[in-house]
Amino acid sequence: ERALEHDRSERKVVTISVGVATSGPTARHNPTSLILQADKALYAAKAGGRDATRLAEPDVGFQPIPLPRKA
Repeated sequence: ERALEHDRSERKVVTISVGVATSGPTARHNPTSLILQADKALYAAKAGGRDATRLAEPDVGFQPIPLPRKA
């Protein structure tokens, strides 16, 4: 297992929150706006709880990205 121990954490392991923003070759986003969108998605993930991900979708908001879980 890849779990990193974190004794002071409620979950006792290190968790990660991730914000994702993407851009295609025809998109009108410059690198700075892409980073800002990813940053906003990161804070949306953190607001949703630990160990979360969010995808920045300019017209929709920030959508959860389901992650596979081990059984």
